[in-house]
Amino acid sequence: MSPENFSLFGANTIILAVFAGAFAIAGAGRPQERHWRWWFAANTVLALALVGYGVAPLFPWAANVPDVMLVAGFALRWQAARAFAGRTTPWEIIGASVAALFLLAAIPYALSLHGLVYAAVNLVLTVLALASALEFWRVRCDGLPSRLALIGAYVLIAVSFAARIGQGMAGAADFAPGLQDDPMLTGHLIVGLLHTAGAGAFALSLAYERSAAELQRAASRDALTGLLNRGAFEKEVQRLLDGSPPRPFALVFFDIDHFKSINDRFGHAAGDEALRICADILRCNLRAGDVAARIGGEEFAVVLTDTDIGGACAVADRIRNEIAAAVVRSGRHAFSTTVSAGVSHSGMSPRDYDSLMRRADGGLYRAKAGGRDRVEAAA
Repeated sequence: MSPENFSLFGANTIILAVFAGAFAIAGAGRPQERHWRWWFAANTVLALALVGYGVAPLFPWAANVPDVMLVAGFALRWQAARAFAGRTTPWEIIGASVAALFLLAAIPYALSLHGLVYAAVNLVLTVLALASALEFWRVRCDGLPSRLALIGAYVLIAVSFAARIGQGMAGAADFAPGLQDDPMLTGHLIVGLLHTAGAGAFALSLAYERSAAELQRAASRDALTGLLNRGAFEKEVQRLLDGSPPRPFALVFFDIDHFKSINDRFGHAAGDEALRICADILRCNLRAGDVAARIGGEEFAVVLTDTDIGGACAVADRIRNEIAAAVVRSGRHAFSTTVSAGVSHSGMSPRDYDSLMRRADGGLYRAKAGGRDRVEAAA
């Protein structure tokens, strides 16, 4: 092997080993995050495959063993990508990737057409690299910046593998068994170096970005219902008030009627279930741009965008009817509940957060005083 290629093999191997250690440390104490284990296994197998290419000349009978290990490593990376997205794959699928290599390479190997064996190996590797890129692409809606960079790292190595398919097909009769030490290998190892560093760094970065996004989401959400909490809701309302041009919206307060009696009669678990059902009904009646929150013990608030006071009252009344018709089940208990609602609108004067909240709260008070299970607009 040329000194240049030997150095590139060494650099790739070291980077793979370093990131394998980083993945092992990142996954320590997090058994629920299975992708760390898959990434660690993939990098370890790939590092061993590169070591295998270095020692293969000493064992001519095992010249293709590193190829099998390389395919297994990229199959493990594909599984890591699926695990990161919350999907699972049976071990049989990973084994099928390695078996596909044997099936593709068996006949040409028996006929000593080592170029076709070389092409078959790179075909399987191309498919696995693109499959890994596709797994990250499928859930790109989270908007995390590192996701596109990670996809690019896999597409880059897939293109390099694909070019080697053509090399193997063109020189099928002239290839010797094992590694081809030529300028194309040098180029591929340089691309591999970029891929190895990029795939490791951006995998760690993507996991960090997702954890940060989840923490931010948890900080802005009510743990029981999954709706926004009061602080996050206030920011949303203020954002609409500060918008230019101003966007009309209605603010609706909902309060579960006689909620204390639900807890007293059926227990707190039943009260929690009633809160979850009300939250689900609110969520199902939202449009794009609308916002729902739990702002107190049994109090909810909804922002309905691009509507007038009459339209908001109609939506609030529909929600009230759906809640009244819902059956809450908790243990052996089954019961129904009602809500009262107050509605205010951003077009009322003065147009500020505190005034909007007071007017909606005044409508809610009138709904309660008027017999409950009703909707009242702000005066």
